[in-house]
Amino acid sequence: MRQAVLALISTLAFFTGLLLAGDAPDAKPPTPAPATPKVQIPEIYQEYKDYKPSFLKFIPKDKNEEYGATMGQPGGWLKDESERKLSSEPSFYTLSSGTGLCMDDEMDGYIKVAKEYESAGNSRKALETYLELFEKRLNRSPYDMLYRVSEYGVFVPMRQYCLRRILNMPAVELDYYRKLMDATAQESFEQARRQNSLTGLAEVADTMLATSYGDKALLELGNAAMDDRNFLQASEYYSALLTFFKDSKCRTPELDLKVAYCKKMIGEAPTSTNPKEKSGISQADLDRLKVLVSGAIKDPESTSQLASAPNVACDDFTRFLPLEDPIAIKDPVWKFALPGSRKDNFVYSQPVVTENSLIYRNKNIIYCHSLVNGQLRWVNDMGGMVRAQNWREMMHPEEDVLVKDGMVFTPMQKVGPSLVALDEISGQLRWAHGPLAASTHEESLMRFEAAPAAGEGTIFAGYVLD
Repeated sequence: MRQAVLALISTLAFFTGLLLAGDAPDAKPPTPAPATPKVQIPEIYQEYKDYKPSFLKFIPKDKNEEYGATMGQPGGWLKDESERKLSSEPSFYTLSSGTGLCMDDEMDGYIKVAKEYESAGNSRKALETYLELFEKRLNRSPYDMLYRVSEYGVFVPMRQYCLRRILNMPAVELDYYRKLMDATAQESFEQARRQNSLTGLAEVADTMLATSYGDKALLELGNAAMDDRNFLQASEYYSALLTFFKDSKCRTPELDLKVAYCKKMIGEAPTSTNPKEKSGISQADLDRLKVLVSGAIKDPESTSQLASAPNVACDDFTRFLPLEDPIAIKDPVWKFALPGSRKDNFVYSQPVVTENSLIYRNKNIIYCHSLVNGQLRWVNDMGGMVRAQNWREMMHPEEDVLVKDGMVFTPMQKVGPSLVALDEISGQLRWAHGPLAASTHEESLMRFEAAPAAGEGTIFAGYVLD
């Protein structure tokens, strides 16, 4: 009788375990039994392994250290315990919450468990855990969740992280994954090819990277970037293909030449990719490609980015002609003292030189001078100095302005950090967006604190929604 009762209890425990491990929407990730690590797990994002941001040296360790009270001096970031509770980062203070960063502790738990399985040498269980994460969580998320790869606030798309881990698994597990997912990936890839859709190819590369069509999508995206003469972007696509697809049929001699061409065009030394497959083009075309690569010369425009094109700006990323007076020995043609800057240790203004004017923003006030004699043409002090609005404000952002199509665009502190557009000739306000001209409650909570970027008849501006 006692044996029968024990058998009944054992049977009930077995079926209870099946129910608990079922496909419940809120099921917790499984926890493997502790095991001695057998396999060294490779780093997927090596570049962040030893990453540590430089601004940490400015943060005082205790209240006895320098607080950065001098105007313009870094510091003032020491927070007490009550304030630190609002921060989502353990190493520094930030108001970016976990929800705002699209993080999820339960999803992180799945990855932790999968990596423990990998470390224990159980790749199949690790793969099943990743698949369970895709099915139960990531496929139901309205946006791609993020995964922390550094303790200092560096996050990457969680799906990309998992797919790269799958690509590093043994061949038998990778084949098993591809038998499950290749049919869907093939349909998406071929449809994107038929429609010449870069968006469709990017979706294959982003969400189906570990399938047999991930490398093909990366190759097509790299070729399209080369056609646009965006050699840095093409090089990134090719590099991802070569890094994660060691036995890809895309590793042909022509890919090796394309990589060499991209590297030469962005000023890097060409390297061989060790092609393993036969060429897919004729020998005559391959020879012509070799001649093209051997004669390639770096394109200066490929590494040039103008902030207020076609105007010259102080923060342009481009090459300038050599200076006639590199150490400023000669007397200037004209000079102008920046108001309210006697105690500053830094220059925050980033001037823009137009056809006949110099335009810049200093301490929340926008100035326009004549290029010929420095005469002040106009000043817009509608916002006033920031310290007049908040005497505790010691720091100023990099005070960029964007000059485009006869308009001057810049953030301005008035009521709140707003985006304003001024007339380039008169300096008068054309329009504003944000707290300064809020028409809805949400707009009153926007903070524009970075210079916008220009598009074709469009302005792109980032903001924080408090």
